[in-house]
Amino acid sequence: MESLRSRALKLSLRLIDMDAMWYYTGDRLRAYIANPRACEGVAPPPRAELTSGRIRPRSVDGRYVYTIPGRPGANTLFFIHGGGWILGPLSYHWRLCLELNRLTGATVVIPDYPLVPHADCLETLAFIQARHDETRHGLADRPRRPPIVMGDSAGGNLALVLAQQLAAQGQPPPAHTILLSPALDLTLSDPRAALIERIDPMLGSPALTQIGLWYANGLPLDDPRVSPLYGDLAGLGPITVFTGTADMLYPGAEGLGEKAASAGLDYTAHVYPHMIHDWMLVPWLPEARRATRQIVDLLRA
Repeated sequence: MESLRSRALKLSLRLIDMDAMWYYTGDRLRAYIANPRACEGVAPPPRAELTSGRIRPRSVDGRYVYTIPGRPGANTLFFIHGGGWILGPLSYHWRLCLELNRLTGATVVIPDYPLVPHADCLETLAFIQARHDETRHGLADRPRRPPIVMGDSAGGNLALVLAQQLAAQGQPPPAHTILLSPALDLTLSDPRAALIERIDPMLGSPALTQIGLWYANGLPLDDPRVSPLYGDLAGLGPITVFTGTADMLYPGAEGLGEKAASAGLDYTAHVYPHMIHDWMLVPWLPEARRATRQIVDLLRA
């Protein structure tokens, strides 16, 4: 049963018209993205964690890669933040990464990748894979334990594309790929997406489609590098998805589950009824606390 806090959250999001930006297009959307408060640097790492050294930044190719050191022998988590390809890490991302580090001892690596409109999918994917490969090579003493890769929303898209690219290149797949409310199909061609959009207080198709076109930069929206739902699942390691049925991106996760079943993939879906996009990042939701416990179990495995 959906919690009262989840219902209150959805009501508050509707009252403040949270999804308004997702109905912007053209010049209005460009102006929104150009707003410094809405785009890069939305939520820098917590100052106290930077000062104490718990979060360690390093500059790479004009961007930052952040590391939260963990305990010796624990797993490494390569976390790809969401934000619709236009937003940097948010406070909810830092909170979740710090919490997972505290609960599991995992080292967490967070690449702040290039964003639209300054980069397209090929540039972003190249940056993501280069940072992943650096992380994996840093685990030379643990060759049987490559990083776990996790991402939310746009980061879930990038996480699955990364896993597919590694498999295509004959490289070891992630030890586990964990997808939170992933944006797997930017074509939005599944008719269920339009139906769910009516009750989704977070997202809207006009801006999502426009950003997808800018991000694809001439590639078809069903190109697997843009929409990994259409990619090859052969050779991937285990995949776990967390999604909610009030998220217009939910049909993409359902489609992935159908393809995974046909491919005989080690695939698990945690489908939470009535939950919205990225609900697992909201720490005061009971459903989010339950999902965090499930993610912790995966990171400890």
